[in-house]
Amino acid sequence: MSEPEEDPQHARAVLEQLPIIVWTTDRELRITGSLGLRSGETPGPSLHDLLQTRDESSPAIAAHAAALAGSASTCELDWRGRPYLATVQPLRDAGGAVIGTIGAALDAGHLRQSQRAEAIGHLAGGVAHDFNNLLTVIIGSCEILATTPLDKIGRKFVDEIRLAADQGAALSQRLLAFTRRQPVEARPTDLSAVVRGMDRVLRRLLGDDIDLVATLDMRAGRVRADPSQIEQVVLNAAANARDAMPKGGRLTVKTSRTETDGKREVLLTLADTGCGMDEATLARVFEPFFTTKPGAQGLGLKIVKGTVRELHGRVELASKPGEGTTVGVRLPWFDDPPAAAVPAGGGTETILLVDDQASVRMTAREALKMRGYTVLEARDGPEAQRMSERYRGQIHLVVADVVMPGMSGPQLGEAIKPHRPQARFLYMSGHADTAQHGTLSPFLPKPFTQETLAAKVREVLDGERSERKDGR
Repeated sequence: MSEPEEDPQHARAVLEQLPIIVWTTDRELRITGSLGLRSGETPGPSLHDLLQTRDESSPAIAAHAAALAGSASTCELDWRGRPYLATVQPLRDAGGAVIGTIGAALDAGHLRQSQRAEAIGHLAGGVAHDFNNLLTVIIGSCEILATTPLDKIGRKFVDEIRLAADQGAALSQRLLAFTRRQPVEARPTDLSAVVRGMDRVLRRLLGDDIDLVATLDMRAGRVRADPSQIEQVVLNAAANARDAMPKGGRLTVKTSRTETDGKREVLLTLADTGCGMDEATLARVFEPFFTTKPGAQGLGLKIVKGTVRELHGRVELASKPGEGTTVGVRLPWFDDPPAAAVPAGGGTETILLVDDQASVRMTAREALKMRGYTVLEARDGPEAQRMSERYRGQIHLVVADVVMPGMSGPQLGEAIKPHRPQARFLYMSGHADTAQHGTLSPFLPKPFTQETLAAKVREVLDGERSERKDGR
């Protein structure tokens, strides 16, 4: 079964399940319109009937009275056995006269969940920032060690450390992506490789009672997506499968290459042995907030569908009661061959390196000096500013961390530009939020390898030469 088409008849059902209610009244507080109220929830034509109170001093009635007097206010409502936070404002006609009220109430439970999620996101961003700094040092140190004479055992341990650091970097990116603090960048991505890398995460999500069987075609090909988008699709579909197997079962994850109507695709399927769904339930699974599980938000498959549509793919569902459910995700196959890796070149330019972490400066300095650059170091913005003012030679590039005590990287850039207008700037950070600032370009996210740093530095410097040649 292909994903159900959007059905206008479901619009009301969807609105009724949203955690928000909107209503309007006239000056006599008679209800003149509403969204989000379920059938039969309006016991009478007036606001008093809706709120089931005649007490003019109650916070909700008082808020509407204030709105009729021209003032907006907030209040709390008890609705459907749950607390709601409401805002009530004057409803005005084209001439500005108050003709009634308009109110909107949000389920306070959903609001608190959003606030908790935001707090967790900030915490995750801070942890990831420090973690990415550590990984930058570990990866850089491994690369330096790899260039020195090592015996077989020593090289093996260096390789193991590097592998663990790379896995840590992937974990950090996944954490930031799930808290929506990692910028999404569509790029050629090996879908099978991403799914294979999720093995541990999936097993922890499913628990000991559910067997995970992965049949991955490592030659299925690439798709154009951010790896975090693939992970989001897999985890949401897997969570739905887990909930359908409360007594245990099996989830089979498979990847393959297919062709439909002459178009090559990469197919990802997740098949569970759970309770399955009847046709009525299957027709509604993509509706936001629709769920058959008490206390659940009902967003899992809606997120899957939305993400897959962003990737220009489609979702297929097959399910029968007692026979489990199969979720199929078809994504366009990306057929451009991977570009051959070209070693980053070095140079003789002078670079001012600024980072408050000494270990990060050390690994970055060695990477740049090994490629012929002259490197000046500063531990913070004020020191870098003084060094820039006193240094008699040309500084071609400033490589600065974004988040530093006393003066941020962008603030340092503004301070240096007046007396070094020809200097270029490259910002780096382990905090993904900073990458979403339009002013932070070019930008290098941590953790990075020495090769990545060298390539980015060369790119920025070569961009300067190109602009001079063009007369800009």
